Parts: sequence; structure tokens; C-alpha cells
Amino acid sequence: MCCYRAGETSRLIYRPRRHRKHRGKGRDTVAWSDYRDLVVRAHIQLQAPIVLIWDDLNTRRAAGMREYAAAHDWLTIVQLPSYAPGLNPVEGIWSLLRRGPLANTAFTDDSE
Repeated sequence: MCCYRAGETSRLIYRPRRHRKHRGKGRDTVAWSDYRDLVVRAHIQLQAPIVLIWDDLNTRRAAGMREYAAAHDWLTIVQLPSYAPGLNPVEGIWSLLRRGPLANTAFTDDSE
């Protein structure tokens, strides 16, 4: 999570998470509750209200996340439109990657 406060240096706040395979059970993705936990830790660390600007990832739009945000006045979520390259620069990067050979490449070591 990139955090910005007027007059201060930006911060990158992250929360390492150990990924465990489920032997064919469940999805191997990040749940809305993982995003919630990251936001809570950021709020505690920054000791300030948080405004999240999120893209259209379905996990972030989950009912649980919307309910959590509604219940906490220190949290505001701004949802970007489904495809907004003018507002979300990473959209342009994904667009370029999809056209080239890197889109679905898994690198096995640092030399690749």
C-alpha cells in the first residue's frame, strides 16, 4: 500500500503473508479480509484517516470490505471505474504486457 500525506515522504506499507496450498481445496488468492487487515495495520501505523483508491478487483469490492468501510469513519474507499487508464497508470502497463511474450511467463531464477 502506497501512503501519501501532504508535506511528508511517501511510505510503502506491506504485510507479509505466508501462502499455504490447500490440496485442491479453496482458492489460492488474497481474501478481502487480508486487505482489511493491511488497512487496519496502516491506520495504526499512520495514526490518521485513510482514503483508499482502488481499481476494480472483485476481492476489494466484496460485501465484507464494503461493510467494514461503512462501519469505520476513518476509512474512505474511492472505487476507480472498471477500465480507467487515465486514472490508474498500471492499466497501461498491463495492456503492454498482454501484447508481448511476458504476459504469462514464470521466471525460475534471477538470471532470466
